[in-house]
Amino acid sequence: MAEISTFLETENFLSFSIAPNFKAMLPTKQLVEIINIAPHEIVPIPQMSEAVVGVFPWQGEVLWALDLSYWMGFDPLLTSKLKSSSCSILKVKIQGKNIGFLIEQVGQIISCEPQKIQSYPVDLPQSVANNPARTSCIKGSWINSQGERLFVFDAASFPGL
Repeated sequence: MAEISTFLETENFLSFSIAPNFKAMLPTKQLVEIINIAPHEIVPIPQMSEAVVGVFPWQGEVLWALDLSYWMGFDPLLTSKLKSSSCSILKVKIQGKNIGFLIEQVGQIISCEPQKIQSYPVDLPQSVANNPARTSCIKGSWINSQGERLFVFDAASFPGL
């Protein structure tokens, strides 16, 4: 008689805040590393989209920094009040290029059963729901044990720069 496995497959995600009221999670297989730098280390690039904060040197390469909050339709993260503090950047690889997503706050690693992720996210903020480029990066949502909704952010679906 065949043995029936009760083991449920899980996937690891990094939770993070894109904006104060918009929490998300990124599959850890898409994450290269988490970078903490001072905002003054990011060099602005003129005539770029306002979501592109600039570039910064990191371990022998130059990385683009994109304000994920602003790109998703929320307030920009780099304001005059943040100039002296550190900022968190998620380094991901998109279409062979490393890009840094500036985020509000890094959370924790979450193990989640993929079948518990709602494939069509509900309660998307209007700034996200009304923009096809933004909604293409949201692959679903998941409710954590505290009842918070986290949106599954798929960096591979990001339209690029």
